[in-house]
Amino acid sequence: MAHAKDMDLYCGACHMLVDEIHWEINQTDPKRTIQVGSFRIMPDGSQRLSEIPYKQSTVQLTELLETACSKPGDYYQSVDKLTNTKIYRRQNRRDGQPASLKNLTLSKDIMKMLKFASCVKRVRCMM
Repeated sequence: MAHAKDMDLYCGACHMLVDEIHWEINQTDPKRTIQVGSFRIMPDGSQRLSEIPYKQSTVQLTELLETACSKPGDYYQSVDKLTNTKIYRRQNRRDGQPASLKNLTLSKDIMKMLKFASCVKRVRCMM
């Protein structure tokens, strides 16, 4: 693959994942909880369950990573004039303001490469 060693691409994909996950976590109601516990059933038929905060739980992070592959389509490529590195930015800002369209490169190939880098390599960047 031509983009296998494109560090700007992989760094951009990792930044995209972290940005998306961070934003989603911050949108989570801090009072929301989930029940966790053992799958072991006691002789009386009960289970040991406890409630933990959903925010930043393994369950939430797993769910966010499972949907991360749909996010590269929301990004475009730009090139920093000072460092000549590729930067990936959201097409639509979350605050409703228009995004900067300077040095914009938007193509299906870039989205495919970003999707590959974010989905295939996401475990490496999260470790």
